[in-house]
Amino acid sequence: MIWKLFAIVILRTAADLSFKASVFGIRLSPGSGLGKSILQVLSRPFLWIGLILGAANVVVWSSALQSFDLSYAYPFLSFSFVTIIIGGRVFFNETLDRYKTLGVACITFGSLLLFLQ
Repeated sequence: MIWKLFAIVILRTAADLSFKASVFGIRLSPGSGLGKSILQVLSRPFLWIGLILGAANVVVWSSALQSFDLSYAYPFLSFSFVTIIIGGRVFFNETLDRYKTLGVACITFGSLLLFLQ
């Protein structure tokens, strides 16, 4: 059943990266109009992929909560913050400076402490 926890991290990461991809390159400016930007986002497949992955994540999370104590499952979920930051770097060339790296290390270490307890 541990696969559910890994699936949650993967689904959450994929959903958030899909949402980022759906708005990537769209510029919101007062002159361009909010309606036009919303239509651009709605027409992008990554938005719909993200919504589907997010819904799947809710289903798997609910199932995991039936199998695990919240105090066991929730620290595992925090690994998705790490994978999202790494995914942002890999797929969107986002910066990963020493502060973010330190933050990732702190999240990982803290989550491991809670998870292994």
